[in-house]
Amino acid sequence: MSSIVTCMSQSDDTRKRAAIAVLDHSYQKIIMVKQQASRKWGVPKGHLLKNEKYWDGALRELEEETGFCLKHIRYDFICRDRSLFVVRLIHPYPESRFRADKSEISSVKWVALSELTERMRSHPDDFNMWMRFVITNLGLDN
Repeated sequence: MSSIVTCMSQSDDTRKRAAIAVLDHSYQKIIMVKQQASRKWGVPKGHLLKNEKYWDGALRELEEETGFCLKHIRYDFICRDRSLFVVRLIHPYPESRFRADKSEISSVKWVALSELTERMRSHPDDFNMWMRFVITNLGLDN
């Protein structure tokens, strides 16, 4: 019986996920979080709440995992690929203002895109699956 309940709950809409990649104003850095459980780096992401829209879920996860609320900051919307959103900030935002949710996230920081692509080539297992989509959407997968 418990396997039936598990299977059914995994197909429920609450199992959908959303993610958001936030670039700095200069297009040189991206906000990265390191997950406590998996010890992998990635962009803020997580499961949607029941009836939650992808964009709303991505914004909620960004704020929960980093303490950064995009709703009060000027940004450019760059693209959307399924449930992944990519935005660029209009003004600088200091790393010192990030507040990691220590129950889920061990670290939050700006990472240079050049460093990210090099690190992903040399240590791909250090990153979660969302990073492949991020790199592709930013045109850095050459």
